Amino acid sequence: MTRDHPDYRFTAYVQTIGADNLVIDKLTVGAYTENRRTISNNGAAALTMPPGTTYRRGKYFPRGCRGFIESIEVYCSNQDTSDHILYIYVSPQPGMAPIISTSLTVPADTSADWLSTSINRYWNYDSLFVWILGDSDSYPRVGYDTGTPYDYYYSSDGATWTVGNRRWWIRLNMTAQTVGDLPVSGTLNTVEIPSTSSRVEQGITTIPANSEVTLIEINGCGKMISCFFHSQNADIQYRVYCDGQLAEGITGGNLYTYGFTTSTPGLSLLQYSTTNLLTRLFDTRPFEFKRQLKIAAKNLSPVDGLALAWVTVSLIQ
Repeated sequence: MTRDHPDYRFTAYVQTIGADNLVIDKLTVGAYTENRRTISNNGAAALTMPPGTTYRRGKYFPRGCRGFIESIEVYCSNQDTSDHILYIYVSPQPGMAPIISTSLTVPADTSADWLSTSINRYWNYDSLFVWILGDSDSYPRVGYDTGTPYDYYYSSDGATWTVGNRRWWIRLNMTAQTVGDLPVSGTLNTVEIPSTSSRVEQGITTIPANSEVTLIEINGCGKMISCFFHSQNADIQYRVYCDGQLAEGITGGNLYTYGFTTSTPGLSLLQYSTTNLLTRLFDTRPFEFKRQLKIAAKNLSPVDGLALAWVTVSLIQ
């Protein structure tokens, strides 16, 4: 039978040599029915320590996590006479803002065991990074071991992470998983990232002389769709920060001098008046951020001024 025959069907198998095999068969029943599994990486015996309030302590699963997260389990204990809380966060990778935030209450006088918190959300990404914080520096205590493969990360700020040679005892109960995907990697990705759009507004705010005031701060991961900025002082600078880095800083006077108008694409100068020092601009450049977007006004003059802003963003889900 040749390939141009109408009954010809092609089934592809890709297999690696060694312990880890990857098989692709799009014609079998098992390829389109869901898989249910617990994603975990830990040994048989645990040591325990309090995660504390200073360091975020995480566990990274680099692939195979796309599916419905029913619950997250943490091996923990609490010998205190009061209940304590573990704060749990989930993102696609270290350094990104959390997409899922939840908590787990560990009752007083709890012996070491697996405790669960319900999530019931679909996870759209192949990789998953989960980290925790405690509500005190002594309790609760969380399990870990020093076996391999290691998957431990810790951070004091959530932005910069350091790897460690241990495994945090956290696991995820998953449903609606596939038998295995071929991940799309690199600089080109044709997979549409699920997101939601929202608008945040800050009304008229006094900007003291020679100072900077944050008008809007959004914690998350995504991109700016548009921003409207209004000031009543020609020397008030419109500023955009992405993950703490200055991405834009310019005044209405600068834009007017450089020839920006209402029809300038990307950054439009809607109105500028040297008489009443009025500036209105509209920014539609897609500034992207992994943890935080901040819109600020910096007053470069020796007198107080006024400013307001609203921003529309798309945050990944």
